[in-house]
Amino acid sequence: MNHEYDVTIIGAGILGASLAFWLSEKLDARIAIIDREKKPALHASRRNTGVIHRPFHLDPAKRKISALASNASYIFWKELSSRYSLPWKQVGTLKVALEDRDLAVLEKYLKWGEENGMDREEMELLSGSEVLKIEPEVRCPGALLIKSEASVDFALYAEKLIELSISNGAKFLGGSRVTRISEQGEGVEILVTDGSKTTRIKSRILINAAGGESLDLARQLDLGREYAVLFFRGDYWRVSQDSGLRIRRNIYSVPRHASFPFLDPHFIVRHDGSNDVGPNAVPVLGPYAYKGFSESFARAVKTVFGKPLYPKLRLVFNREFLSLAYSEWMSTLSKRAMASRVARFIPRLKHQMLVERIPGGVRSQVISSSGIIHDPVILVGGRSIHVINYNSPGATGAPGFAAYIYRLADEKGFTEGLKKRQPTHSDLIDVVEKRLDLL
Repeated sequence: MNHEYDVTIIGAGILGASLAFWLSEKLDARIAIIDREKKPALHASRRNTGVIHRPFHLDPAKRKISALASNASYIFWKELSSRYSLPWKQVGTLKVALEDRDLAVLEKYLKWGEENGMDREEMELLSGSEVLKIEPEVRCPGALLIKSEASVDFALYAEKLIELSISNGAKFLGGSRVTRISEQGEGVEILVTDGSKTTRIKSRILINAAGGESLDLARQLDLGREYAVLFFRGDYWRVSQDSGLRIRRNIYSVPRHASFPFLDPHFIVRHDGSNDVGPNAVPVLGPYAYKGFSESFARAVKTVFGKPLYPKLRLVFNREFLSLAYSEWMSTLSKRAMASRVARFIPRLKHQMLVERIPGGVRSQVISSSGIIHDPVILVGGRSIHVINYNSPGATGAPGFAAYIYRLADEKGFTEGLKKRQPTHSDLIDVVEKRLDLL
């Protein structure tokens, strides 16, 4: 079976859904969204903390795109939630210092927030005694209060964006797994299977937002071969409703290890009022390893022995990384270990209050010979764009990042010959584009 599209997007997580919405709003074109699952956002986008982050913790020099995309997307999400009755609980976040030396980091975050476009009124530096007044359970030398952060459900947001894309004429091809891609002349050929039949899709443009599989697909076009990928599962522990803890905000700590900033557990207030601690970052051997080490033996072998080997070996012989990896595994096997980490800033949290382990999403962490890469990586082929290493705060910044990818496709001439259209949701489009102009 053969099908033809103008634009094909692989992946229907929060980024793929944002891309589908953005392109279907901007282009009068045949657009297809392919996803291995029958519903959108069944993996990382459904299993994260659900926090709309503000970009105060992102270095404006080193992480400019992520910072501006996150800032540009904030009003988009807030307006979308209001318009379509999606979850939005503006709980705010405390970024707490664990030691006195962390106070300088909080002052730096305050400056970064302003440089990244945040209003000064959103942020407030607090002393330890001032923290006690608003969060009596929290003990710390000081904290940065971010008043505007919210808790949401990114899976519902992704589903709504796919729904809006379909209303714009896009087609969702759920339950379809991409097995092969190749660039041919003025387009891309994509082989897709649903388990019973294989479909050949010809597309003028391919945008690869396949999360944990995006690097594998890019390599089929001989792109990204200098990169390797490691996988970290982010497990949570649910806090008992009878714990007696009186915490109204998300509580994050200043990262202990600047090289591995995703390894510090938090206290999360979910949009439905439930509380979790986590996630940790358990090293696993596949993008869908929600239990155990890997979803299959073949995937495990590919993760361990796939080229390039040097970036992986560099981490394997890194004592700090090995020590942290052991600590992460202990935090998912033992709620006592997890509770002791969070008790550094919430001392009344006891392991008996943690009643259920909740498997989180799997972070696909790209590394190179120089070490861990913190920002998304964009690879451009002859008629394709591939997004790898799209991690936190990726869900927050997805609309802004989608706008950035659209601009890139336009600059590369990929959209030449495609008819532009007047967006149906022009106000949502405009609010992102105006803030993204800082790029």
